Amino acid sequence: MPKTRILIITTTLIIIIVAIAMATAGSLVSSKKEQANSDANTAIETLNVSIFNDSAATMPCTSFNWESLQPGLNVTDTIYVKNTGNTIETLHMNSTDWNPASTTSVLTLTWDKENNILPVGAVTPAKLTLTAAQNTGNLTAFNFKIIIEGSP
Repeated sequence: MPKTRILIITTTLIIIIVAIAMATAGSLVSSKKEQANSDANTAIETLNVSIFNDSAATMPCTSFNWESLQPGLNVTDTIYVKNTGNTIETLHMNSTDWNPASTTSVLTLTWDKENNILPVGAVTPAKLTLTAAQNTGNLTAFNFKIIIEGSP
């Protein structure tokens, strides 16, 4: 085989290998995340607050799908929070049980309703945003719990 043909074949193989590596490294979550996290990102209702997928508050929300999250970007999901108690509630959100624990150094969860007041029986849309750092290392799957609560 001529040296130029070997060089072309070798270069082509290197390009293919690099392309495959970039495609898999560029994805923070993929089908592995779907398998590992289909029910893992769980919203837990507490203290007279319920969480729903719809504005009519008829479809309870129990988990989130962060499948399209990419390094350096964020994913926002809208939920609906309903005050099911008999007093005005102040809303709070927290996250816990991050797995792996190092996930908290590359992922950040925020929402737009912290300390908002929710009257009795009211429903309000809330946006949860999960942001990934530009460099997420070798993180490909994760899970955690989301706790949304109302306090008097």
